[in-house]
Amino acid sequence: FFRHFLEFIIMHDRKKVPKETLDAAQKQQLQNKIAAYQSLVAQCFELRKSQTKTKDALALLDKLQFINPEMYSCWNYRKEILKALLEGVDDQGKTALI
Repeated sequence: FFRHFLEFIIMHDRKKVPKETLDAAQKQQLQNKIAAYQSLVAQCFELRKSQTKTKDALALLDKLQFINPEMYSCWNYRKEILKALLEGVDDQGKTALI
């Protein structure tokens, strides 16, 4: 029982805070983070849908992957961008790009 109680309070070394205990400012801050994340995801998927393979798209993916590295679709899109950017570039250009 005690072990399960601890798992409820602490998971992955992060203390769980019930949402009911958050004040209005903290709730608004959380909602802003969620909205920013959803916007970033939507932008990345829109770029992929339009087959955009630029350095700007790569920078946007870097931001998203820093927040959520487990979004595997973004890793595949990143691979596609790098493949397109490195295509036809000499070794010095590849070194500069990477």
